[in-house]
Amino acid sequence: MIDYARFPVPKDFDETNLFDLNDLLNDFGIEFKYQHDDDINYNYKNLIINIDTKKLHRIKNRNAGRDKKLTDNFCRISDVLVMKETMSEQDILDTLKISRSTYYRRLKNIDENTNLNNYF
Repeated sequence: MIDYARFPVPKDFDETNLFDLNDLLNDFGIEFKYQHDDDINYNYKNLIINIDTKKLHRIKNRNAGRDKKLTDNFCRISDVLVMKETMSEQDILDTLKISRSTYYRRLKNIDENTNLNNYF
């Protein structure tokens, strides 16, 4: 953990809200704590914000799921529907350079409300 920031807070500041805040932010690697600093000022305590940067980065950049394969053969949905009428299924797969399961999954996602100018 790193000390992210220190803020002076009045000595009589209520700490009960701090415990609730720590419960909420603990999963994200963020912790608030008070520290009395006698050397600086007796009327104030320091509010210290600790951030576990590794934990926060892991949560923030989850990157779940498999990345979509980028192909050079982008075509519009309308083009694929025209291909479907004029070409065999295997020719479409070869033209688009996608697998049979990807082809059927993308066809399944096309419905009446889809914009035909979107990419397949």
